[in-house]
Amino acid sequence: IRAGAFDALDSHRARVLASVGIAIEAAEQAERNAMQVSLFDIFDESGDDAYGHGPQYVEAPRWSERQQLNEEKLALGFYFSGHPFRAVQAEIAHFVRRPLAALEARKESQLLAGLVVAVRSKITARGKMAFIQLDDGSTSLEVSVFSELLESERAKIREDEVLVVEGRIQRDDFAGEGRVKVVAERLLTLAEARGRFARQLRLSLNGQAAGNNSRHAVQRLRSLLAPYTPGECPVRLSYLNAEASCELVFGDASRVRLEDSLLQALREWLSSDNVRVDYA
Repeated sequence: IRAGAFDALDSHRARVLASVGIAIEAAEQAERNAMQVSLFDIFDESGDDAYGHGPQYVEAPRWSERQQLNEEKLALGFYFSGHPFRAVQAEIAHFVRRPLAALEARKESQLLAGLVVAVRSKITARGKMAFIQLDDGSTSLEVSVFSELLESERAKIREDEVLVVEGRIQRDDFAGEGRVKVVAERLLTLAEARGRFARQLRLSLNGQAAGNNSRHAVQRLRSLLAPYTPGECPVRLSYLNAEASCELVFGDASRVRLEDSLLQALREWLSSDNVRVDYA
C-alpha cells in the first residue's frame, strides 16, 4: 500500500492504509458467517462487499507528495514515483547554478545542493569525519565533512532533508575520469539558504482572504509569523480590497526564518499565488 500496489483500486494511499484493519475484520466476519468469502472476494468488481455495501473506509488526510515519497522509500528502500528534490529544484536554482551531475573542479568554493540519502562516519588521525551522500535527481555525490565542521554543524545533517553545501570541488581521478569529490566548508539547511539568498518574503492579502474582519486577518498573520522570528528574511505585505490598496514593509524585528512549515501554512491560508520568496 505504501508503495502504490493498491493504487489501481484506490489512489488515496493514506485512506487505504488506515482501512487495513477493517478490511481484515470484514474478511474474518465473512468467514465466521460461513460464506466462504476469500480476501479477494470481499469486494466484487462493482466495489461492493459481500453484503452489497460499498467499501467502508477510515477517513485520513491525503499524503502530501513529500510524505508519499517517504512512504515509498520506507516500503521499497528507494523513491518510486518521483524525487523529493524536484519540489524545491526551481527555487534552489536561484542560488545553486549547477546540478550535481554538471559540477566541475575549480579553485574557488562552489555551492551545491541535494537530498541527504545516506551518511557514514569514520575516525581518522584528524578526528571523526562524515561522508554525506547527496542526490538531486541528476546524480549522487559524496561530500566529505571534517571533524571541526562536523562538530558545529552535525544537527543540520538529516537524512531525507535538503542540504546546501559550500565547498571545494576537486578532481577524483581515483574514482574515474570526470569524477569529482567535494570537501565541505559550510553547511546550510534550506531555511538558512533562503535567509542568506532571498531578498524578501512577499505576501498578498486581499479583502476576500481577510473576510469581514481585517483585524482578525492581521492577528492570524502575526500568529503564523511569530514562531519563525527572529530571522533574516524581510517580509513585505501587499493588501488590496474594493476601496484601497497598500504596501507594508515589516520592521527588522519581524524578519522570519523561511522554514518549509511557515511557507506551507501561509500557502494553505493565502494560496500559493499569494506567497512568494523573491531572490532578485
